[in-house]
Amino acid sequence: KHLHAVRSYWEGALGGRNGLFLGDANAIASPIESLVERLRLVRTVFREDPFAGLSSFSEFFSSSKRAEHDFTRLRNEGLRRVCFGVESGHAELLNQTQKPVSPNDVVKVIQKAKAGGIQASLIFIVGLGGHRYREAHFRSSMELLSQVPLERTDRIYLSPLAVEPTAPYHEIAEEHHWNFLTNEQLEREMSRWKD
Repeated sequence: KHLHAVRSYWEGALGGRNGLFLGDANAIASPIESLVERLRLVRTVFREDPFAGLSSFSEFFSSSKRAEHDFTRLRNEGLRRVCFGVESGHAELLNQTQKPVSPNDVVKVIQKAKAGGIQASLIFIVGLGGHRYREAHFRSSMELLSQVPLERTDRIYLSPLAVEPTAPYHEIAEEHHWNFLTNEQLEREMSRWKD
């Protein structure tokens, strides 16, 4: 019912769309058979509408359990892109932000996805670690990127770290003495990452 309601809601605008995004924060974590069933259902409901395929978010802990053939199977069922929240290539920052993976794990997951025919979008948080980790975060993230077989169809997103007291990393930042970058410093850091 939900997919038919979505299709009905967007009926007049579907021609201007080129893909669908699975709205779960970590749809890739679903058991493979369940995920394949959902992908098939989406393709059935939207079958005659030309689109570039399906995309989804994924975090690395659950993705690390996927084999290359799982990614190939998902690609054959219409999944075209996975957005990975890398955040940083620095092991200590990943640990501080409670990501249960190492930079090496991150590289392996992206390599498996790419080998399975999946396009990758990698999301980094610029300013993560504040002044204390500024250089290490940047250099480790560039090193991680150099190990990933990216192609023209892959994307890199840079997200500036939000510093509001209610932001997810505020308590972690205080505990580890990050000393946030000012807005002006963050803008310069964003420019450096883009270069």
